[in-house]
Amino acid sequence: MACRRFAAEMPHTELVRVAGADHIPMENDAAAVARALADFFTA
Repeated sequence: MACRRFAAEMPHTELVRVAGADHIPMENDAAAVARALADFFTA
Protein backbone atom coordinates (compact mmCIF):
# COMPACT_ATOMS: atom_id res chain seq x y z
CA MET A 1 0.00 0.00 0.00
CA ALA A 2 1.51 3.32 -1.07
CA CYS A 3 0.29 5.20 2.01
CA ARG A 4 2.28 2.89 4.29
CA ARG A 5 5.44 3.40 2.26
CA PHE A 6 4.94 7.16 2.23
CA ALA A 7 4.42 7.25 6.01
CA ALA A 8 7.49 5.08 6.58
CA GLU A 9 9.65 7.42 4.52
CA MET A 10 8.47 10.68 6.10
CA PRO A 11 9.98 11.60 9.47
CA HIS A 12 7.57 12.25 12.34
CA THR A 13 4.63 10.85 10.37
CA GLU A 14 1.71 8.85 11.70
CA LEU A 15 -0.56 7.05 9.29
CA VAL A 16 -4.17 7.27 10.43
CA ARG A 17 -6.56 4.93 8.65
CA VAL A 18 -10.29 5.47 8.89
CA ALA A 19 -11.99 2.08 8.78
CA GLY A 20 -14.46 1.78 5.93
CA ALA A 21 -13.68 5.24 4.59
CA ASP A 22 -12.35 4.13 1.20
CA HIS A 23 -11.32 7.05 -1.04
CA ILE A 24 -13.55 9.74 0.46
CA PRO A 25 -12.95 9.64 4.22
CA MET A 26 -14.62 12.99 4.94
CA GLU A 27 -17.90 11.73 3.47
CA ASN A 28 -17.71 8.25 4.94
CA ASP A 29 -16.70 9.16 8.51
CA ALA A 30 -16.32 12.88 8.99
CA ALA A 31 -16.12 12.56 12.79
CA ALA A 32 -13.13 10.19 12.63
CA VAL A 33 -11.31 12.49 10.22
CA ALA A 34 -12.07 15.51 12.43
CA ARG A 35 -10.68 13.66 15.48
CA ALA A 36 -7.50 12.75 13.61
CA LEU A 37 -7.01 16.33 12.45
CA ALA A 38 -7.71 17.74 15.92
CA ASP A 39 -5.17 15.32 17.39
CA PHE A 40 -2.64 16.39 14.76
CA PHE A 41 -3.11 20.13 15.25
CA THR A 42 -3.08 19.95 19.05
CA ALA A 43 -0.03 17.68 19.34
